[in-house]
Amino acid sequence: MKKIVFSIGLLIASIGLFAQDTLTLADTKPISTAVPFLSITPDARAGAMGDMGVATSPDIYSIYWNSAKYAFLDEKFAAAASYTPWLRSITTGISLSQLVGFYRLNETQAFAASIRYFTVGEIVLTSTTGEELSAINPNEFSIDAAYSLKLSDNLAGSIALRFIYSNITGGFSSGSFNTHPGVAFASDLGFYYTKDITLGGKNAHINAGLFLSNLGSKISYSSALPPSFIPSNLRFGTVIGYELNDYNKISWGVDFNKLLVPTPPIRDNNGNIIAGTDIEDMSVISGIIHSLYDAPLGFKEKLAELTVSTGLEYSYKNMFFGRIGYFYENPYKGNRQYMTAGVGLKYTSLRFDFSYLIPLSQVSPLDGTIRVSLGVSFGKKAQKVKKENAQ
Repeated sequence: MKKIVFSIGLLIASIGLFAQDTLTLADTKPISTAVPFLSITPDARAGAMGDMGVATSPDIYSIYWNSAKYAFLDEKFAAAASYTPWLRSITTGISLSQLVGFYRLNETQAFAASIRYFTVGEIVLTSTTGEELSAINPNEFSIDAAYSLKLSDNLAGSIALRFIYSNITGGFSSGSFNTHPGVAFASDLGFYYTKDITLGGKNAHINAGLFLSNLGSKISYSSALPPSFIPSNLRFGTVIGYELNDYNKISWGVDFNKLLVPTPPIRDNNGNIIAGTDIEDMSVISGIIHSLYDAPLGFKEKLAELTVSTGLEYSYKNMFFGRIGYFYENPYKGNRQYMTAGVGLKYTSLRFDFSYLIPLSQVSPLDGTIRVSLGVSFGKKAQKVKKENAQ
């Protein structure tokens, strides 16, 4: 009898293991977070290069991609504004706006600040019978401040602090269920490396970047609901730039992106977990650690959670810019796959950039996404001006 019971137990265990082994990515879910506006590309330059920016050459918009790059900017001061109508192929009124400013403290230190504002326009709330209850105007914003320091001639590091405010319910209440705006605090940590090299007898450079962003608290909208993770994120990549001649330059690069948010477990039709770990009550630190290894399907699912961005930028006399890019996300983890293109124009202290998104699927809410950025800068470093005059 003991042998029979033992054999039945082994059989049940084997069936369970076999069932888990037969699970595929089709059984998994994409990672979702609160305040997803923090993951939307805010500027047109990066938007034209497949949403790539952790290791591109420094610009005023670096606070979103890698604030360590500010230590290598030539200007004394710069400011810019960007505007993105969001999901405009399916609705109107949704947009992301950004204001950003930069100031060089000295040859090795820089300070930057920005504000991002996301709105979805007016939404009318209705009851289950269709009766209009109230109209709300959901909106979210973040305020950032970053400090960048040169650690050597080729390496810089940065730290940034962020305040996040999210009012997506308009204070809606129903019976004993009350809601309130969500508030969270986060920080960024970045590193940027750049080095001039010679490639085929021509001047060139290689850049590398690492950026940890939105490392912070969870956010809550009601005491009746558990708080949600914000989009903590790891981004790393590299860029190679090449001078064709005195007037024409090209650069190509690639970014890899991974959310530092735990992967949801796989559940059966009754809601029971059949693979993975329950993440509802997981702390932020535990969530970041689990995000590196604890996917229900192991390494193959972790690999599927990486998004890849690649882009090419061409510049003529450092005045006219042409850009193209490609973004890939696994079909079972969001399925965002698109091409991007854009142009830029820089004249004296003014800069204008534009980008356009072309989805690679037949139906996509991102179809036709455009971004527009306008910036102004003042006061190049003395040694940079002397070098340009010599040329």
